[in-house]
Amino acid sequence: MQEQSEILNALREGFGRVDEQFLKVRGEFAEQLDRVSDGLHLELKAQSESILERAEAVRATIEEIDGKIGLLGENVANVITEISRYHDAVESPVEAR
Repeated sequence: MQEQSEILNALREGFGRVDEQFLKVRGEFAEQLDRVSDGLHLELKAQSESILERAEAVRATIEEIDGKIGLLGENVANVITEISRYHDAVESPVEAR
């Protein structure tokens, strides 16, 4: 009986050490996983900020081009107005003769 008791105690001690090692390894793994997660989060945040900066630059460029197109439209309208005035002032009287 004493032999069985000694065997059981040895098994319990062995499993106790395995449990301690497992807890330690599990804790280390959780810590490493947290670090990886934090790293990925920071990388994602940096990439998002970079994308937003580029999007802002594109938006500013589009607004600049839009302004230039607006000016071009105004100039074309002015030219059309002047051509119409010229036609009314010069060409129509000549055609009427």
